[in-house]
Amino acid sequence: MEMPRCEDSEKSILSAIIFERDVFFEVETIIDEFDFYFERNRVIFKTMVFLNNEKKSFDIDLISRYCKKYLVVEASYFVELFNHPVALNPTQVAKQIKEYSLRRKIIADSNNIMQKAIDDTNNIEDIVDEAQSKFLDLKLSSEKDVIYTPDEIRHSTIESIKNAQKGNGLKALKTGFNALDLCIEVSGSKLIVVAGRPGMGKTSFAISMMRNMVNNNHSVGFLSLEMSKEEIDMRLITIETGLSEKKLLTKGLVKGNEMGRIEHTTQLIAGKKIYISDIAPATIEDVERRCRKMKRLGCDIIFIDQLSCIKGNGRTSLYELFSVNCNRIARLKKELKIPIVLLTQINRDVEKRTDKAPILADLKQTGSIEEDSDIVILLYRPNYYEKSDDYNSDSKVVIEVAKNRQGRTVVLVNDIKWDGSRMLFHENHRVTYA
Repeated sequence: MEMPRCEDSEKSILSAIIFERDVFFEVETIIDEFDFYFERNRVIFKTMVFLNNEKKSFDIDLISRYCKKYLVVEASYFVELFNHPVALNPTQVAKQIKEYSLRRKIIADSNNIMQKAIDDTNNIEDIVDEAQSKFLDLKLSSEKDVIYTPDEIRHSTIESIKNAQKGNGLKALKTGFNALDLCIEVSGSKLIVVAGRPGMGKTSFAISMMRNMVNNNHSVGFLSLEMSKEEIDMRLITIETGLSEKKLLTKGLVKGNEMGRIEHTTQLIAGKKIYISDIAPATIEDVERRCRKMKRLGCDIIFIDQLSCIKGNGRTSLYELFSVNCNRIARLKKELKIPIVLLTQINRDVEKRTDKAPILADLKQTGSIEEDSDIVILLYRPNYYEKSDDYNSDSKVVIEVAKNRQGRTVVLVNDIKWDGSRMLFHENHRVTYA
């Protein structure tokens, strides 16, 4: 099979650069040396990159001298390039070279994946992970370094505004907490980090948000790396029935018509568009694969509980591990084009302070979470430290929107409450049972 390529295009680009150095700056954001199929053309472009970095001229004799060490470019070839027609539209020709390069990469990667798939000793999940990763990298490489002028962007921007005014724009998901919904917009490709110390109720806060969203007919994915799917389901039953988990699981405590209420509640929950996946231990590839599947199932948002449960290769520090995994999840939300809510722990330095309320700086030691996130929500329950009644339905909650790329930061003190008996966060009013 003959691989896709165009020698004439490669020659015309090199010829154009030799005659006009500015052409190099026009095309270097589109192609690199590896996009050239013919080795001598690849070597010449590599040399041009080197000379540019060294602030040297693109004199044809100088390029020829530097290329000699590679033993693949004859002196006569430079005469050929000198006499070859230059690319009249360098950008378009560079895009053509890039397209041929991507086609060759797809063919090579597909053949590689096919060979691994044929060998049934290879783990199928590893093959799927590799395939997804390779083709995502291809997509990202084809989009890199694309630069737009305001004139090129304005048409899509105006269209977005017009659609929003007609009510046809991107609709934000409601968290179910009015005070929070006034501060943040949960829509599009956003990474929303919910952070707090152990015991603050991060999982319960996520489940409470999920409950509110599915009650508004949204489809929600919940990737639990810590709790089993049965535990998540039990939490939902506890919330809806008002019966504690201890009561549900202790012999003889469920009385009278309570079992009928439980069965009715499970039927209601079964009718909601909730997709739960529990996996432990999990790698970042596991997380990516399951999130992609949830997106295919139609999920409008995905919750991941939690960052510290994602394994690494054992050769990196926790800081590096959290940074790499958080960065991969940030890339994933752009790929999936839906919000991802990532739960994470705050480092234990908070416990050494008199004021136990977390601050944004507490995330500094947990990788690049702050930098990669679009919104950071810090969760704090003073009663946890005060050892007061943590199981009444009116326990104080402090929620700080500590980072918000598209809005204001704010501290919410009396707007949301914690009901420890139901493991539920709710607005500052009583919540009725199912």
